[in-house]
Amino acid sequence: MATVSQLDGRSEVPASVERYTCRTIDGIDAISGLEASWPGLDREAPAEIVGPEWRGPMASFGWALAAATALAEEQTPRVVTASDGDGILRAVAPLAQSGRRSAARLEMLGVRRLNEPADFVFTDRASFDALVDGMLRLRRPLLLGRLPAQSPTIEALRRACRGRAVVVVRPQASCPFIPLDESWLTPENHLSSRRRSDFRRALRRAERHGDVRAEVLTPAPEHLDGLLQIAFDIEARSWKGAAGTALACDPLRGGHLRQFAHWASRAGTLRIALLWIGREPIAMQIATEEAGRWWLLKIGFDPAWSDCSPGTLLLAETLRHAVRQQLTSYEFLGTVENWTQVWTDHEHECVSVRVYPFNLNGAALLATDAFAIARRRISQSRLCHWLRRSGIRENSGAPPDDNSVLTNPATTKS
Repeated sequence: MATVSQLDGRSEVPASVERYTCRTIDGIDAISGLEASWPGLDREAPAEIVGPEWRGPMASFGWALAAATALAEEQTPRVVTASDGDGILRAVAPLAQSGRRSAARLEMLGVRRLNEPADFVFTDRASFDALVDGMLRLRRPLLLGRLPAQSPTIEALRRACRGRAVVVVRPQASCPFIPLDESWLTPENHLSSRRRSDFRRALRRAERHGDVRAEVLTPAPEHLDGLLQIAFDIEARSWKGAAGTALACDPLRGGHLRQFAHWASRAGTLRIALLWIGREPIAMQIATEEAGRWWLLKIGFDPAWSDCSPGTLLLAETLRHAVRQQLTSYEFLGTVENWTQVWTDHEHECVSVRVYPFNLNGAALLATDAFAIARRRISQSRLCHWLRRSGIRENSGAPPDDNSVLTNPATTKS
């Protein structure tokens, strides 16, 4: 059931905030009606205000709707909006409610399962302040599971929560990225000498099997399903298929990506990259190209061709494509892995933000979360002690490919 409710005002809010009307929008049907008015990237706004580096796929209407649909059985969408005096939507907090009714909290829609950084969407400081104030008036605990560490949302919450709630900020896994320049037209030159040799050998092996070509496609909606099937099939040939975690086997993540891809295809931002040897597709990427950046959503390759390092060859080709398109960065998303460190040591730091209002629900969840963190730390300490006594080094496992970390980017990205 879709509902829209207006939030009660507060007499002490600043005059700039009072110019805005905040509402909560519950239910997928009601969220669907926001597509035409969802705030986009204001390229004239100062970067420190709107954080355009994170106005990628996670800030889009299509991402939010796909997450709300895919996670409908786990979360109840509850989007908070701020509109100006003319009724124009200026800021959005794409949230969802999770947990039992007596201990429910709000969290960023889809982050817990999709694990990509996400932030609020807004066009100016005043609407953003109004959005934060309206969200806090719901008096629900809040969890922003993975937020860019430089986001203005953190300081805005700290400021707005004084006298109203406890704010806890903790580090989370960073996101790797490559700042692009003309030198990335030959991406292999950024590798170590050993890995450059590996790269050239892999390309020669591939060429012995037939014509090697890469293509970066901007699929029209009517051609998308066939291309997605090729991409999903490539990924399913890997260990993920056997483990049941490939997109083709995962109705949640696969369903989310498929629905988002259809939206992004209509918006013209979707890219599907394929690497072919002869007539055989052996590696794939699903990405978007927006806000001047390449956003890598999913990768995969056929392990039968692992001696040719197909994931690495395709990565090099999409890096070249990004430079030719004059994009400013290549965003790996996900988390820092061995294979991403082969290419870059640049990272976007991320944090989690938890807000506990001064009420019974907030106090109960604060105690529950504190206990869970303490128990997890004790378990980790015991595990480390056992590893040391057993003579086993942490993180001592071999990379997932016998050739080198370079050859295997597609095996570690979720």
